[in-house]
Amino acid sequence: MTDDPHGSLAARVLTAIERHPEGLPLEDLRERLCRNGRRPAAEAVAAALLDLQRADLAQIGARRRWFPYRIPSPHIARPTGDRQSPEASGPESNPQGPVLAAIPATPGLPRAASRNAPVPAGAEGQIEPSWALLRRLLPYYREALARNERALLLGEPARYGEQFLFLAPRGRWWPGEGETTTLDIARSALPPAFLTALARRTREPIHLAFPIALVRPSEATRPPFLVPVATVAADWTLDDDTLHLTLAATTPALEWSWVRGQRQRRRRVRELLDALDVRADDEVWQTGSFVDWRTFTERLAGAVPTELRTPLDIARPLPALDCGAVAGLYGALGLFLSSDLQFARRTVRELLELTHWSDAELAQTALAAWFGGAVEGEARAESSVPVLEPLPLGEDQWRAVRDGLNQCLTVVTGPPGTGKSQVAVALLASAALAGRSVLLASRNHQAIDAVVDRFADLVERRPLLVRANTRDGGDGFSFDRALDAILARPGGSGRSERFAASRAALERLDAARATAMDRAGREAERADELGRLEAAIHDLETALGLDEAAPPSPPSPAPAPEPGWRRAWRGFRRWARALAGTRPDPTEPAPATRDRDERRLDGSRALERLREERARLEAEIRARPATDTAADPVALSAQIQTSARALLVELSDNRAECAPENRQALTALRGDLALLRSAGAAGAERARERWAAQRAVILDQFPLWAASNLGAASRIPLAPGLFDYVVLDEAAQGDIASALPLLARARRAIIIGDPAQLTHITQIRPEWEADALRAAGLLGPGIGRFTFSANSLFHFAAAAAGDHHLLRDHFRCHDDIADYLSETFYGHRLRPLTDARMLRPPPGKTAGFHWSEVVGPLQPARTGCWSPAEIEAIVAELRRLLAPDGFTGTIGVVTPFREQANRLRDQVERVLPVDRVAGTRLEVHTAHGFQGDARDVMLFSLCVGPEMPERARQFLLETGNLINVAISRARAICHVFGNLDHAAHCGIADLEALLARRQRSEETPTRSFDSPWEERLWRALAARGIETIPQYPIAGRRLDLALIRGERRLDIEVDGDWFHRDPDGRRKMADLWRDHQLRALGWTVVRFWVYELRENLDGCVERILAEL
Repeated sequence: MTDDPHGSLAARVLTAIERHPEGLPLEDLRERLCRNGRRPAAEAVAAALLDLQRADLAQIGARRRWFPYRIPSPHIARPTGDRQSPEASGPESNPQGPVLAAIPATPGLPRAASRNAPVPAGAEGQIEPSWALLRRLLPYYREALARNERALLLGEPARYGEQFLFLAPRGRWWPGEGETTTLDIARSALPPAFLTALARRTREPIHLAFPIALVRPSEATRPPFLVPVATVAADWTLDDDTLHLTLAATTPALEWSWVRGQRQRRRRVRELLDALDVRADDEVWQTGSFVDWRTFTERLAGAVPTELRTPLDIARPLPALDCGAVAGLYGALGLFLSSDLQFARRTVRELLELTHWSDAELAQTALAAWFGGAVEGEARAESSVPVLEPLPLGEDQWRAVRDGLNQCLTVVTGPPGTGKSQVAVALLASAALAGRSVLLASRNHQAIDAVVDRFADLVERRPLLVRANTRDGGDGFSFDRALDAILARPGGSGRSERFAASRAALERLDAARATAMDRAGREAERADELGRLEAAIHDLETALGLDEAAPPSPPSPAPAPEPGWRRAWRGFRRWARALAGTRPDPTEPAPATRDRDERRLDGSRALERLREERARLEAEIRARPATDTAADPVALSAQIQTSARALLVELSDNRAECAPENRQALTALRGDLALLRSAGAAGAERARERWAAQRAVILDQFPLWAASNLGAASRIPLAPGLFDYVVLDEAAQGDIASALPLLARARRAIIIGDPAQLTHITQIRPEWEADALRAAGLLGPGIGRFTFSANSLFHFAAAAAGDHHLLRDHFRCHDDIADYLSETFYGHRLRPLTDARMLRPPPGKTAGFHWSEVVGPLQPARTGCWSPAEIEAIVAELRRLLAPDGFTGTIGVVTPFREQANRLRDQVERVLPVDRVAGTRLEVHTAHGFQGDARDVMLFSLCVGPEMPERARQFLLETGNLINVAISRARAICHVFGNLDHAAHCGIADLEALLARRQRSEETPTRSFDSPWEERLWRALAARGIETIPQYPIAGRRLDLALIRGERRLDIEVDGDWFHRDPDGRRKMADLWRDHQLRALGWTVVRFWVYELRENLDGCVERILAEL
């Protein structure tokens, strides 16, 4: 072959055309050979193709498409008739195809699956984090990530016997639930090409596939190809005589390539997946509960009956498959070797590359928080990064951004509607304004879209945050393209000096806010101390039977000290009388009386000391300088937000220039990288050094990047600590392995997610995982938190951080809905702050929960159950909502069970007007279908009753997070349909908590006070004819006294009260944010110190009247 100056262009060309049985034209081939944003020259690719053609490795077909050369296989049986041999005619002249004969396979008897051996204690003791541990884990993570992806499995007839085979076992070969089975294939029956391909795989699984789809391209000249419909991974061993396959009890997984073909043929894929009980996300098709091969095949045959070309008899697979037959589904059993990974291929390579990094390189990365012994909460030794937020933040959000900018590892959580995306936007903006760089990543593009779109609005759509890859796989942005873009920019104009001055002014505002917050924090601490004193004084006064104003008086004057000899003499007399059995001296005080008097005297003295301490603290509060109240942190925050927005736009404009001193260095970098690409591992190490040396120049121009977890590898170089920060969103759904290269690219990490919503989905079997860890010598105490299948990235990070920030302020749902979520899933810690004026309930209905008692028999289904009565009631409610000139908001219908969702959807499509359905965005799904979405009105079909199948009940018991997802999708109204009385006592805790709110809404609230001073103020106001509501619930808190007159709303608070505590026990700084939030909701806040009420209660009442 022609020498390849880039070192293996011809090999890369051959690999590309072998992966595409449909053939590739020259320009498409160049696109697939693109490296770092650069396509090889057309002349070089054409020369490589001619070399491959001369070597009988490639050939050109119809429409100038290139195909791999078709090598005859000894296992291809030729069909009879007039068709020509494909070897003689080629794919162009013979569009039919050969007959592929299956080889024999012997099934073993099913046996019970072995349970994992208990984790041994081991002589080495607890596994401790270290760089050595990371290097031992990386091969395990590489294999786990590869197994977790459904690799592309396509069968080109010409590669039968090399890439795939058909098997012909007789009898049951598939395992049932809790079983394993084996399939044995004689080594002598395996083609040499298949054995060669198998030798290149060490621990990669082989895939068994049934049935097989025969696909005929629309172009008659193109050859047919085979697509597996459903597969399972089989472990294997090969000895001198036999290939042994071991199959665990795994539900067959749909192949995404077949599903994609169904979509291209305009089949309604959602309904197909529902019929097969399959849930889908960005990268995984996975069924629900375990389903064996026979049941799955029966469902498939019922779902696509028109595509069946032979019976799908799982026990008697076809002995041969005629590739010249009609396209459709055939009951053949395939054995496939996977091609290269479609999504995780580059990430798997990066995990291998990380094993070669030195300790010094790894120590520069965010991985130090997990493996480098970084002290919890410890920040690296550099100046504090200011919070320069361009949009409003609550207290919890501000703390999360502050710690994210300054700590090695920060974990942030909160339900939908608490502003997790807002935290990410504020962190990106603050970092960019402070001259730092950030990589934003998530496993799905929807989360990235939310942050990117909000940030783009702040900078008026300027390209400050660049998107490395997109959802549709379109043209993204890479570091190589960034080099070219920077070099194409004009020279500097001096605007950077003006920007530096503006940033310094903004940082001074942040410093003033920090000072004001410290001052407010000290005042809050005084209030806490005063509250403790008030509580202690009140308890002592109650015990002594005193009023607040009464001075403490001892019951009698303290007696003069008694001489020691007299006390001894009296004790001797008591002892003598006791010995003689005589009565005690009646003139001497009884011991109980004397003890009571002594305790009362001690209490009076303690009360006096507490009152003196309280007077001292109150004097300090009275004497505080007037300037202490001048700097309002909330007002300073508003100034920062306004200035930061303007400065972000200025920053974007400044980045449209390239300083002359940087142009030479970047030109040299581009040339060096081109030379290093062909230098193997040594070249990769040199490239890391070159990227690290010029990172400041590149990231100064493009400081903010966004990419999917698996997409970053093809766009952003892997260099230690390349970015200052990495923000990993939706971490509760992400895996550990794909995050490691991202963490290696940054110095600090911010992990964002909600483990109470949808969680990490994995294809990894626990049995394989235990074996892999055992083989690596890692199956021991302490390894559990590093396992791939059991832990999401969020859990992995939370364990390392030791704590996390919970965003408690909730802005999406009505207060009643948010309160249920808070109570049931978030430990009573949420604070609903949704502005009721922004909600859209239907006309004539109040926002919150609504209830409809619907009693009727439940019908069992393949999975779960369904309720005809609930379908009828919900459709009736939808008719009312969708009446002409009716509700114009958005509507959703959610249910736990797929069968109920399918039947509801069918009925909706049958009886409701299409235009009104589209206008209200009406959709019917299980909870998975509404992830990341919300509706003004959500109708919830329970499907719970006494006839409920036990497996359906068990499903609800184990998936409380799905109930959380379902309820949290409702903004204004959550209307619950079902057998409410049964659900209230069904034994499913999350549903019982939901139905308890129905009973609670019918109860009359009782008056209560948190402290005696609240009650005294309430009585004083009542005496003046002013009615107030004690402990009024709003925004996740309770107001001491609420005064509501028409549109006028007054919050009356008593400060210096120990009873004021949130569920976290925190008060410091909370009042500032709380008052700001209440004012935004239309309230006026009036505060009194306890000493003000005690000294001038009437004057305080007059102040309240003045506010009115």
